[in-house]
Amino acid sequence: MEKMAFTVKGMTCDHCALTIEKTLLDNPDVHSAHVSYAKGAGEVELEGKSSFGQLQEIVRGCEW
Repeated sequence: MEKMAFTVKGMTCDHCALTIEKTLLDNPDVHSAHVSYAKGAGEVELEGKSSFGQLQEIVRGCEW
């Protein structure tokens, strides 16, 4: 399992963070995801072949 931390810019509320978490968890390679609006950051645990770049595209593509 691989852990990755990342920053998220542009969130305006806790709902944004929750939406990003749910979107990440829809990926079967994501074992866990936590996004904090207050910190403007998140962390995922991966169990698969998804790359950090692929996860970035998922976050950029979700509507929050």
